[in-house]
Amino acid sequence: MRNILNTFRPTQSDPRLQAQSGQSSRTARTSATASSSRSVNNPSTRLVQDFAKLSGKNLRANVLLNSDDNSVPIHHKSPSALLKAIDDNISNTAREWGMPKHEVEAMLGSSKRINEPVCGVTANNVMKLFLDTDHFSYAFEHGRTMSLPQLQQQLANLPAHKHFILRVNDAGMGHAYVIDLPASAKPRRDAFLYQSDLGDGATRPLRLDDWMSKKASHPVSLNDINTHFMNMAQGRIDPGHIAKLFDVDSNPNMLRPERLDLKRNQGFNFQLAEYDPANLERNVTAIKARCG
Repeated sequence: MRNILNTFRPTQSDPRLQAQSGQSSRTARTSATASSSRSVNNPSTRLVQDFAKLSGKNLRANVLLNSDDNSVPIHHKSPSALLKAIDDNISNTAREWGMPKHEVEAMLGSSKRINEPVCGVTANNVMKLFLDTDHFSYAFEHGRTMSLPQLQQQLANLPAHKHFILRVNDAGMGHAYVIDLPASAKPRRDAFLYQSDLGDGATRPLRLDDWMSKKASHPVSLNDINTHFMNMAQGRIDPGHIAKLFDVDSNPNMLRPERLDLKRNQGFNFQLAEYDPANLERNVTAIKARCG
């Protein structure tokens, strides 16, 4: 049986949140206020927000967010079957390890509480929200990847009337995230970043629901995204720019840049795909019905 617990972590607090000085707190509030000045009512962001909010409080939706089985479209998955598989796996593991079930659940996660997946699983399931159909199931391992120069060429020539979704494996950050590029008549289209983070690297822990509710509706420019890509590729660490994109308060004081080892960890894996907003809406609507 697939071990679907391998990506679960209980929600955890970040000691940096408690260790901040008054100055750092003021910086965070100032950054948050600045970032709240331009929120965009993007339909696809609203739909991902709906899913994130549901997965943050509903166990049936949460198990979909945590599922790492990419062979089945996300809107076809059975939350009941996934929850049962977790319980069965916990029971089997407890027997194999000779431990009480509650101790195994403390380490691996539980079907009875909200769990947070690793960033890559979140990125995969957000991609599935956008791309899965009754006849297609997005799987990261089967996706077509491209290099940074190839991506830059593609981004410079995106048809303005089409919608695109980009999944990024960022080795320098040790992070995976998704960038939504909805159709736009503007000379420079808006981009919207979707992510969660367990806080094992340079950035702090972050639930998908918290990111989606607080910052996802604030667009980032393609220039800023490309600057980050170039910085990582060339081994330049810019905490201010990283915080601008990836910290929920755009606060560089919340980063641990010493955890970025760009000499050993460089490179990207990019997957770019066109999406249909109506398909995204159908998938989110179907998930809401399954999780009601």
